[in-house]
Amino acid sequence: HTNTAVQSMVWAREGDFMLTGSPDGWVTVWQSSMVSVKEQKCHDDSVQQISISPTDSKFATASADGSLKIWDLETITMDTGAEGSPELVLSGHGNKVNCCDWHPQYSLLASGSNDKLVKLWDPRVSDGRQNHCLNNLLWHRNTVLKVKWNPRIGHQLLSCGKDYTIKLTDIRMMQELYTFDGHKRDVTCIDWHPCHPDLFVSGCADGGIGYWIV
Repeated sequence: HTNTAVQSMVWAREGDFMLTGSPDGWVTVWQSSMVSVKEQKCHDDSVQQISISPTDSKFATASADGSLKIWDLETITMDTGAEGSPELVLSGHGNKVNCCDWHPQYSLLASGSNDKLVKLWDPRVSDGRQNHCLNNLLWHRNTVLKVKWNPRIGHQLLSCGKDYTIKLTDIRMMQELYTFDGHKRDVTCIDWHPCHPDLFVSGCADGGIGYWIV
């Protein structure tokens, strides 16, 4: 990215390419050798987070413009223009979308926003379908900053935010299972342990790191 910050980045699940996003709405596709393959104008505002589908063929972008977009990687890399079109635009958040996470096995996307909502989406393109939002989870009392699927227990979803809490949701019942509330400031990031499905860590605006057992 030239003359702008790198706001988000993610490796493909197979590790053969990487995507980065910037505050000016651009996404860059990189080879693993760090050679830039394509730059794509994805949003009119900051790209807050990028998440890649389980097959590495598509990716989602969450933006401060209030939308999420689904992109086909092959289509945009073959397109010579910088203004390629998304496969799908997911609208419904009432404010800036801070985060998104594509389910590691299924066509299911989670997002979080300044509107306090965690939304679940079906990102598949379907002719004539207007509403891709599957559910709204209003567990948080303030801005949602991060969402994260459990890579080994697919029905568990974590979310965290500016209400100083972390919420664990079971999407089979669409119920909040537990609130983790040990932090004293905004909870800015969360991540599951890659091998132990009942462990996760969280990062806080005060510099603290939480280590949690579900």
